[in-house]
Amino acid sequence: VKYVIKMLLKFQFKSLKNYLLEYYSVKRRSRFFQSFRKDFLHCTQECSASRIPNGLDCFIVGSDQVWGMHCTNGFDPVFWGQFERNHAKLIGYAISANGDYKDYLSKDKLVAYFKSFDDLTFREEKIREDFFSMTGERKQIALDPTLLTDQNVWQPLLNKKWNDRKYVVVYQIRRLEHNKSMLEDKAQKYAEKNGCEVFDLSNMTYSVC
Repeated sequence: VKYVIKMLLKFQFKSLKNYLLEYYSVKRRSRFFQSFRKDFLHCTQECSASRIPNGLDCFIVGSDQVWGMHCTNGFDPVFWGQFERNHAKLIGYAISANGDYKDYLSKDKLVAYFKSFDDLTFREEKIREDFFSMTGERKQIALDPTLLTDQNVWQPLLNKKWNDRKYVVVYQIRRLEHNKSMLEDKAQKYAEKNGCEVFDLSNMTYSVC
């Protein structure tokens, strides 16, 4: 019994430790992005289905996982065009998801929501094929919006301390199960060969710029 209690306490402590580390990481990441938005982006107030800005000509919905129910905590009506917009157009640009919306929404609802948009493009072939199977329309695949610009847009935003440094940037969402350090190992090998530093953006310790 003592052994079981000891193991449970150990497990709970480990879970609490992981939670606190994750919480700190999320708060730090949020602080970085909020600072960047305040300094460089001209944003309206945060929107919800009951609070949509007026007087706009067009609303653009997109891109990364806006139809991914695991990312939006279930059905978010704004991302599906379910809000009052008067005569403003509604465009879905490079809509992305993993397909779990079909587990939440019926085909009839999906088709009705599709019709809310004046036009749609998708980021993944899978979503385009889902759309085609339901509507008979084949929409275009569009480039992720983060790749639509070049260095001339980002260059003025860069922190000057990076100008004279040679570095390799590492960023990954998921690690390979059979070789979790593969990307870091390759980056380190390249950096040593070319006299570079390695910066891993995956741990969220760096600001946006």
